[in-house]
Amino acid sequence: MNKMNNNEDRCEESHTFPVSDSWHVIDVIDYGSQKIINGLPQFGFHDHTGACYIAEYHRNFIGLLENGGAAWTAGEVEPGLAPVHFSVSLTQPKYISRAFQHNTLLVSEDRYIYQMDLSTNCFIALIDKEKAGIVDIGNGIYDHNDDIWVNDVRGFQIFHFSYDGTLIETIGKKEAGFQKGTVPFHEAGFHWIYDMRLGHDGNLYVLDSRNYAVRKIDPKAETVTTICGDGVGGYCGDGGDARYARLGTNPVEVFDGPWSLSVDEDNNIIIGDTYNRAVRVIQSGTNIITTIADDSAKTADGRTAGFEKICGMDYWNGMLYIPDWREETPNTFIILQNKSKAFSDYN
Repeated sequence: MNKMNNNEDRCEESHTFPVSDSWHVIDVIDYGSQKIINGLPQFGFHDHTGACYIAEYHRNFIGLLENGGAAWTAGEVEPGLAPVHFSVSLTQPKYISRAFQHNTLLVSEDRYIYQMDLSTNCFIALIDKEKAGIVDIGNGIYDHNDDIWVNDVRGFQIFHFSYDGTLIETIGKKEAGFQKGTVPFHEAGFHWIYDMRLGHDGNLYVLDSRNYAVRKIDPKAETVTTICGDGVGGYCGDGGDARYARLGTNPVEVFDGPWSLSVDEDNNIIIGDTYNRAVRVIQSGTNIITTIADDSAKTADGRTAGFEKICGMDYWNGMLYIPDWREETPNTFIILQNKSKAFSDYN
């Protein structure tokens, strides 16, 4: 029996995989109506310099967090969180990325990808999804050369733009597709793409969610490689090669498949495996996948992580910040710490 068939058999068994002991849950917070607690947003992102931003999807504003609060906010309506507010029409902001070569931010929202000049605090609508042919803007991300990459969540494509917003190329076929192994850009196909992040190696890591897979985009080689998943949902593969693992599925959900992904400073890939109620890591170099926390994981004082629907993820400096959508407490936030990262801290 080959390795794939072994994994298929495992997916039919009970899912009692070993959980990594290098991570532990250090806090479970119900944000309620609050937007910032202990200097952290429930929904937000760190950039490559360590700056932390809030992205309030439902209240249509963003902001920079410093010293336990907001230094500035931006949006059409001032939320009253910061001493400085910049007026710009934002609808459902989704992601924030900082350039490497320029002093600018990218802000992805429902229709536009805005560029914010941090020297002048001015915003321009750099990319219009309707003109570009994007169905559903996901994350707008600067690469190390300040080119811009955008995942089209429901459009089956990745868009590549120059720094000034000129379209360079698209990857994907405007319809669902999937390939194991490595294929050139022009052969690659995706299903719904919920998340995408830049790795420290310069590659982009794509959560090909309805294919229950993680794909690596190599801009230099112009290839797409499947590093996790075989196109079928399930829960198996821990302790082995992630290419033969499976990620969670709930076919009755509109947004089926895993929802969130992040990358640490060692280029380990972290997956919010939503419908398996687990956080899993693909180790850089070995490609071995491991569950680092499931819904039974506990804090030191006995509080249970109790994942219900992991709906986001942000990593910085040994800390993993996880929004969790819950029936009774929808604004729940779970924090994990990697015990091997001595430079991490949380107060």
